[in-house]
Amino acid sequence: APPTALGAPAGRPLAVKILAKDHARFSALDVRGEVEAHAAAAACPAAVALHEVWEDGDAVYLVQDACTGGELYDRVRAQGRLPEPDAAAAVHAVLVLLAHMHASGWAHRDVKLENFLYAGVREEGVGVSGDGAAAPPTPSSAVRGPLLGVDFGSAARLAPGESLAGPPAGSVPYLAPEVVAGRPAGRPADLWSAGCILFAALVGQLPFGGDTDDDVLAAIAGGVGGVPRGTAWARVSEPARALV
Repeated sequence: APPTALGAPAGRPLAVKILAKDHARFSALDVRGEVEAHAAAAACPAAVALHEVWEDGDAVYLVQDACTGGELYDRVRAQGRLPEPDAAAAVHAVLVLLAHMHASGWAHRDVKLENFLYAGVREEGVGVSGDGAAAPPTPSSAVRGPLLGVDFGSAARLAPGESLAGPPAGSVPYLAPEVVAGRPAGRPADLWSAGCILFAALVGQLPFGGDTDDDVLAAIAGGVGGVPRGTAWARVSEPARALV
């Protein structure tokens, strides 16, 4: 099929997300939803740009900007925890993306460290300011470029105040209690997941852990986890603790 052209700029490195039609979980309806959600999010400076969508007999191809600065997950894991200015810049970018998606009628439903990548070196710096403009880089993150949301495959349209029932979406350690309990969930579940990212960036670990997914789900449901008592938490400033 002809591409849906959104204007890929010449000379910019691109990446292609391939959604294979022979995959057991492939659904034309789900792919359409992902494309629509990504197109809506791409108007936000904290989302990776979507340039073209192609389809042939084998797959659907999403052409987007290549992000060469690495995953937020890998950065937190490598450093143990982020300096607070870098953690603030990262979480700010996550919240800017969620604010844009929520205002556009979408819930993300899979907010996690792995779904945010650094674009790579860019002159405009890292993150975005409150008015949507690029924010100045912090010294240790300038070389990575802006932090961008890169995966919208779980997103769903939601009217203001609406919740969605059905099978839970998202990744286990980031699930909100209402999702774990099987209750309808809406935009607030995205903010819970963003809080998990904040916690991990500041402390170096997710707030709820366990040896198995069932252990993690039980910890979330029972509120067993949260603030650690070790050195990592002692290094977090009082304002950042209050935000957590």
